[in-house]
Amino acid sequence: MEKMRVCIVVLACVVVSAAAQSGTNVRASYHEYNPQNINWDLSAASVYCATWDANRPLEWRRRHGWTAFCAPGGPQGQAACGRCLR
Repeated sequence: MEKMRVCIVVLACVVVSAAAQSGTNVRASYHEYNPQNINWDLSAASVYCATWDANRPLEWRRRHGWTAFCAPGGPQGQAACGRCLR
């Protein structure tokens, strides 16, 4: 009986966790640019954040996933750049 209770609690946690990661009016895009093949050159990859971050040091460009998350309640434009979604 105790095993069943633990399984139910774990399942409930998984469901709540998955629900917390949902959103509405969210736009997401993915671009396979193979950064290691172009020396992490934001401009060559034509990524959205190149406008603001192309001249950042190589270490910074490698650390961040060059990703932007744009949602009605989240940061927009430049404020969304450099967000790592990994």
